[in-house]
Amino acid sequence: MSLPPKNSTQNAIAAAVCAAIVVVACVPIAAFFATFGDSYNQRALIYCVILLWGVAGAVAIFSLTWRNMSKKVTAGLMIKWIVSAFLWPLLLLSWLVVGRKRRKDEQTK
Repeated sequence: MSLPPKNSTQNAIAAAVCAAIVVVACVPIAAFFATFGDSYNQRALIYCVILLWGVAGAVAIFSLTWRNMSKKVTAGLMIKWIVSAFLWPLLLLSWLVVGRKRRKDEQTK
């Protein structure tokens, strides 16, 4: 299953679908981990933190990928986006490091 990237609208739709899948997948994950809390406040805090983590990851992946798509959108690529949404701090850190390196290279040229 692969779709050729026709334009940025198609890429934005694919990235939005992956972001929505991540957010939906966070609900049962958050509910599972919330059972480890001793009180209602602890369970609610765990649930909210995991949901916010997933939403932040979905937003980060969406903003980093929809403009820079050059490959075909495949099921494997969508799975990578979903996994990457849970590892979003590492992706943002690498984006910042690569961005600084590119700016230094452009300034020296």
